[in-house]
Amino acid sequence: MPDFNYLTLEPDGRYRWNSTTAESARTLEQELLAEQIPVIRMDEVADRKLSRLSVPFKALSAFTHQLKTGYCLPKVMPLPEMLENCAQCTVNPKMKSVIEAILADLENGSTLSKALAKWPRVFSPIFLSFISAGEEGGIMAQALTQLNSMMKRTKVIVSKVRSVMIMPVMTLAMAFIVVVYLLVCILPRFVSTFASSGIPLPLPTRLVMGASDGITHHPIFFLAAVVGVVVGGIKLSASFPRLTKLHGLVLKIPVFGKIQRKTMLANFTRTLAQLIGARVSFINALYLTREISNNVLYREAIAKAIIAINNGEPMALALSTLKPLFGPELVNQIAYGEKSGAMEEILSSVSSNHDEELVTMIDDMKPVVEALMPLVIGAVVGPIIAAAYLPMAMQGLTIK
Repeated sequence: MPDFNYLTLEPDGRYRWNSTTAESARTLEQELLAEQIPVIRMDEVADRKLSRLSVPFKALSAFTHQLKTGYCLPKVMPLPEMLENCAQCTVNPKMKSVIEAILADLENGSTLSKALAKWPRVFSPIFLSFISAGEEGGIMAQALTQLNSMMKRTKVIVSKVRSVMIMPVMTLAMAFIVVVYLLVCILPRFVSTFASSGIPLPLPTRLVMGASDGITHHPIFFLAAVVGVVVGGIKLSASFPRLTKLHGLVLKIPVFGKIQRKTMLANFTRTLAQLIGARVSFINALYLTREISNNVLYREAIAKAIIAINNGEPMALALSTLKPLFGPELVNQIAYGEKSGAMEEILSSVSSNHDEELVTMIDDMKPVVEALMPLVIGAVVGPIIAAAYLPMAMQGLTIK
């Protein structure tokens, strides 16, 4: 049986990581639900090389679109033939190898959902849930259409965010290059002048000169420090799900925190609506929407709601745990949808509205970010130049 690591909420309000074995993640979730233990996160421990393989989102999106097209044709071709066509059309070698492995499993009598489940880094729990719902309910075309629509919307949002982030990243990279150039090539020219003058140097100048001397005479250590910072940043990003104390602070960051909340709200309503439309039960749909965010506060609210619904509480009342994150509007909309029996339609409408607000917010941020970048460069480069000229301003020196 596979091994699992899972994060639970203890009665004293603390988070605790646990390890165990189980037949499947769903079986373990049900056992913990019966004990009314809020499960914040569930991770299967991968022990095979293939299970660690991942593919670009673009390749996965193209694969999903091809499957959706095949199932929506007037005459649906056999699934193995569809997969063979997908393998021939894909240009990504990793995606091609995954499709060929799935095809081999189907030939050995496996179902599509079980074959996909062998690749957890390629096909997310939400992806697998849509496929399972399509197989069980005989609505594969509808499930794939919903999944393809969700992936397209995700691609649009990700593209918007990247377009905003390109300018800050390039600006910071340029500022770093300029700082290194000043310290290595320009500042040493001032050092000789300062040394011959014999005047006492102010602290800012001594600090900048020390940095220049360190980079010039010990470049290996400087490069090692840069690599260490980059690697440390990558590892910090990868370990963010376990750094639970930072999750609340992230949501309080000006502008960025608001975008995070709006993104979570749009993803929650859109995913929940599409899962309900694919005939996934409400509790299972909540389990899956829990997986779309790494923020522990969001996951905690979902976990508490699942237990409340399992105990027989109305959906709107159970989801009141989401009010601190999303506000009362969402809960009121869900209450109306529960009473009217139009949950999917109402959630879809709310999702579209928040998607538009999110796109507008990101678009409005772009010119603001671009306008702030020169100030960032000035704030980084300016103090170095000021420190270099400070002794001359104080002593009336001139460089000959």
